[in-house]
Amino acid sequence: MPKSYINRYGFENVLKEAISFDKVDVVKGLNELRAVSTTELFSTSSNNALKVATWLVEEKKANVNMCSNIFKDTPLNLAARYGHYKVAEYLIAKGAAVNGNEGAWLGSPLYEAVST
Repeated sequence: MPKSYINRYGFENVLKEAISFDKVDVVKGLNELRAVSTTELFSTSSNNALKVATWLVEEKKANVNMCSNIFKDTPLNLAARYGHYKVAEYLIAKGAAVNGNEGAWLGSPLYEAVST
């Protein structure tokens, strides 16, 4: 990806677009320019981006049980909320807690999965 494209649209916008289309090669390229945060696991979970989620967990060592600051969600909460079962299955296989964080605003991932 040319740097001019990133300069024109902004790193964060290009990253969000790459995640939404599950373009792991683009995300890896962006990571070479500037470190991609492991918190992007939240974006991959809500966008059904399994390839990028896999890369974040296996290469960047993203914590599958990390908790968001405001709603106390985990990546599994988001995957369950939006019905992204492949991402949810992957996160569970990597140790994501199906009961999530006790203080999650909308409940546990298990609750969200049966509520959708």
